[in-house]
Amino acid sequence: MHAEPSPDGIDVLALDGNIAVLVEPDAERLLIPAGPGHLRIDVIGGTIFSGPIRPLFAVDGAGGMAPQLLTLRRFAARLSGAPGRRLWPPLRRAARLEAMLRAHDAEEAGASHRDIAGLLYGRAAADERWSDGSRFMRLRIQRVLRSARRMIEGGYRTLLGLEGPS
Repeated sequence: MHAEPSPDGIDVLALDGNIAVLVEPDAERLLIPAGPGHLRIDVIGGTIFSGPIRPLFAVDGAGGMAPQLLTLRRFAARLSGAPGRRLWPPLRRAARLEAMLRAHDAEEAGASHRDIAGLLYGRAAADERWSDGSRFMRLRIQRVLRSARRMIEGGYRTLLGLEGPS
């Protein structure tokens, strides 16, 4: 975004909420609370510190356009005071990610795989599946823990859209 001074523009710093600004040599990086999440907007020209601005957004080519337009729509909803909940769909993999974190924490605390199964899927279901001769529950817990380890070893960077696992 380019921040062009405008007396009748938007005073970004006067928005409700805790707006974080990281000032770097090439940009001001804004983190604005919005809906159930936050918006990150980079000011690559001008400054938000000079008062009200008229924001000018540059949209890259077709490959990066959709996420940029979504951010712009979320910013517009934030400015209008609309909740914009439909602009923040729940993360499809949230339940799996939660299971991975809980399983990892339990393993680090010394829990057995059977205990982890009880934690994630209920003690009765875990006991039944653990002792029925099927390896389903054991393999499921092993997969969850393997995924958690991969995430901790850098896979989270891919999930967050950063440069990829390191």
